[in-house]
Amino acid sequence: DIWPVWSPDGRRIAFTTDREGHSATMVRDASGTGNEQPGYSDADADVGTGDWSHDGRWLAIDVLPASRRWDIKTLPMDGTAKPVDYIVSDASEHDPRFSPDDRFIAYVSNESGANEVYVQTFPASGGKWQISNGGGNQPEWRGDGKELFFIAPDDTLKAVPVSIGATFEPGVPKNLFRRPLERGGILRNRWAVTSDGQRFIVNA
Repeated sequence: DIWPVWSPDGRRIAFTTDREGHSATMVRDASGTGNEQPGYSDADADVGTGDWSHDGRWLAIDVLPASRRWDIKTLPMDGTAKPVDYIVSDASEHDPRFSPDDRFIAYVSNESGANEVYVQTFPASGGKWQISNGGGNQPEWRGDGKELFFIAPDDTLKAVPVSIGATFEPGVPKNLFRRPLERGGILRNRWAVTSDGQRFIVNA
């Protein structure tokens, strides 16, 4: 059981499990009581949790089909529909994170040949911006949406000022600090930031 994600009201946790012989998503009350509810499972693909939209309507998920390239889909959380394709391409895309207003998703793609952080409109409508240059992973938003953080290949945590108005306008990434992070096992969820962007917890 890996990759836990809080619901926006803090009452539920979505996570990834391999109990079915392949990775699938499950949802459980954060209190630990009650039965687990299935999120999404695909017998022909591994599925990983990404992020829960702030309005509670969507769970962004990573899907690894037989092509062995990650795709990003969005799963309606009302239990009435199957996932909707968000980014499905010949590259590998993963680690989706909703902006605080749910109008954009930050994610990682290797479409340039190396992992870089991008932002795209949600739902996808053609607007797309590259955030990192020289490598980037695991993006996270500040709670007010005015800053986006990511980890560079040398474990430097960087911050990018952003302006969200009629469109998305990213600034220049700046270095915050460098702290070697855990590199064993599955390299995701290795750090987190408080909603005000002032405190970080790192798996060092």
